[in-house]
Amino acid sequence: MGKIATTYNKSNDMVSAKFKSSLLENKIMAVGLTRIENDENDNLEAKLYPGELQKIFSDKAHIYRDLKKVAKRIVGHVIVLEDGKGNFKTFSMIPNAEYENGVFTLKFNQALKNHILGMEDHFTKLNLRMMTSFENVNAFRLYELFKSEYYRANKDGNLDLEYNLSELKFIIGIANSDNEAHKNRLSEMQNNIDWDKLLDALDKKDKKYANWADFKRGVLDPAQQELDEKADISFEYEEGLKKGKKVISIIFHLHKNNPSVVEIEDIKADFTEGKSKTYQYEMPRDLPQFAYVYEDYVGHNDLTPEDIDLLITTADMNDKLVVAAIDAADKQEYVRNYMGWIIKYIKSGGYEEIPVLNGDRERTKQIIAIEENYKQNIDEIATRVWNKAKTKPDIADFLASLNFSSLEDFELIYDDPQESYEMYIDWKKANK
Repeated sequence: MGKIATTYNKSNDMVSAKFKSSLLENKIMAVGLTRIENDENDNLEAKLYPGELQKIFSDKAHIYRDLKKVAKRIVGHVIVLEDGKGNFKTFSMIPNAEYENGVFTLKFNQALKNHILGMEDHFTKLNLRMMTSFENVNAFRLYELFKSEYYRANKDGNLDLEYNLSELKFIIGIANSDNEAHKNRLSEMQNNIDWDKLLDALDKKDKKYANWADFKRGVLDPAQQELDEKADISFEYEEGLKKGKKVISIIFHLHKNNPSVVEIEDIKADFTEGKSKTYQYEMPRDLPQFAYVYEDYVGHNDLTPEDIDLLITTADMNDKLVVAAIDAADKQEYVRNYMGWIIKYIKSGGYEEIPVLNGDRERTKQIIAIEENYKQNIDEIATRVWNKAKTKPDIADFLASLNFSSLEDFELIYDDPQESYEMYIDWKKANK
């Protein structure tokens, strides 16, 4: 198939924005940014599906419990967004988040539109695999910040950056900008923001690592180690400006890095061992007539058993429509949200064109989702799935059950791929 989105873009202003969020929230937003689309009402919306959610939750047993907590926290998080010219604005990043029928939906603030879609310059491209591999929220945020500046590195891949320490704490979320008192003080300062005064004015509960030694031990050193292991940028640091004994700024020395962890393994559900920890009620995988769908498609483009569960139930237990939808998705040149595309196809019954938006709908035309509808493509789809079935290890047993010694002999009699495939599936169901 064509390309599936595995990177996402953020404007450099958004990368350096001030907001407080957990590692899990940052990962969910990262996945959401690879899936974001404008809907018909010009809303910014991202849908995350079971397989994608499993990749960002280390504890599979508590995905749904934790999603509720994340949804509550992530809604209303205030972001302080500056334009580099002394101007700033504050607003909620995600006004609404909901989980329903296996789908987690994030609705982003329209004010972010020009910071995540349709950008031509002053933005940072981030690799989703790398970002979701981080285990430390400070490593996550520092890497984003470094990556946004790294285009200025010299030919050897080295770059020095200096940050006001108080402002850096707001950027990575160690200092909490979510409370009303902070927003009021920020507004009073207008275009002359004094981050040191803002940090000093925060309650103790809204700031951490006040001591430089604690900041190094709790923030910088763990982040330094994780970037060295996983990222394409590593760093060293030293004290910058000081006021008496108090450190006012920090200098980072960035270097090109070849991480020891070259590739982070995707987290996949182990279908071979049966039900996952979150599996609590009868699903289509319990029913023998759907076993072939799981056997054929779990692992296909990272689909998990939970993804297949959702697809089959969405299709009202029409397994052939699910197979057709996956096949149609695989034929697309580009799919931003693979699961979302398949679900749209299924919900249309396979008979309608499915518009898929590639980024900003004012700047890009809709990608034609289906060249012909399901009925028009049925012969081609049947041929593709039958050709795939012929490679299965049990095809010899299937042929033997019909007293055929070879595929050639079978296909001399049964020359209709759809009929052949249906016979094969019926045989698999009968022998489960």
